[in-house]
Amino acid sequence: MVRPNIWQKIYKLGIRGKLFNVIMSMYEDVTSRVKLMSEREYSFECLLGVRQGECLSPFLFAIYLNDLEDELMLKGAEGINVNTLKIFLLMYADDIVMFSKSPTEMQKN
Repeated sequence: MVRPNIWQKIYKLGIRGKLFNVIMSMYEDVTSRVKLMSEREYSFECLLGVRQGECLSPFLFAIYLNDLEDELMLKGAEGINVNTLKIFLLMYADDIVMFSKSPTEMQKN
């Protein structure tokens, strides 16, 4: 089964039954196509990640990364202090910025 981590997290959130099956079926036999120099096209099967350009992908991505900050704190990440806030990361769509006080701290987490 491909993408087992995403399916596990969705299941833990209580998404089951028909909705769960519909989401999984959207990721059966996903292929992408690359065009090389406007002439040759190559197709390949995509076994990882979420599909691009469809409205469910940001939701799946957010579910997958939902507990990333908790994991960083459990592993001892210190983040940075901004006034009264402690910031470990910023996420928007499929971009992530992680903060640490030093390169060494970033490598250990």
